[in-house]
Amino acid sequence: RFLSIACYNQKVKHFLDVAYVNSCGFQWVRRITGGETVFHNNDQTYCVTVSENTLSSPKTKSLYFFVHSMIATAMGKFGINLDRLQSRESNSRLKYFNCFASKSDYELSWQSRKLAGSAQRRSRGVFLQHGAIMIDVDYECLDRIFLKKGNLPIRGVENLKQKLCGIKDILGRRISCRELKGAITGAFTDYGIIFDEKPFKDSEI
Repeated sequence: RFLSIACYNQKVKHFLDVAYVNSCGFQWVRRITGGETVFHNNDQTYCVTVSENTLSSPKTKSLYFFVHSMIATAMGKFGINLDRLQSRESNSRLKYFNCFASKSDYELSWQSRKLAGSAQRRSRGVFLQHGAIMIDVDYECLDRIFLKKGNLPIRGVENLKQKLCGIKDILGRRISCRELKGAITGAFTDYGIIFDEKPFKDSEI
């Protein structure tokens, strides 16, 4: 399995237990979007790119709302009824460091526990949105990778379980990435979006 910690514009040693991260053999990388740290482990990632000319204003929020609506529809195919998508007021003075400990505009949650996190970047007239959907959460490891000093507001496994969850927590069983991807692409297809599958070019790889 591939494990990584993704972060951008953050001083890693201020909030991550780097010695523990290295001892576990985790790889970490700075992604091209902002936001908090994402621990990729038993999750499904996605990426959507779209011309900003196709988005209604406010463009950032409209893309969040549309993509998350499609994912919410896919979750419904498993019998998961997510919370209603809402715009939220963020507290810029409070740093969580852990992306899944706080919710932003139109992010996906179940009984107020965050299930998916996303981030965006706009460049040259194109929006990129990527995110992670939690399938099975390793709460002990997620709690362990963050330092327990400074102003980290969420500490301990039980506190994390009140803030976030995975699909396994909801259904009581794991689903495969293939099942999840099929449900998500099916939701987009039902909306009228046609997928054209192609292999990566050498330059893309």
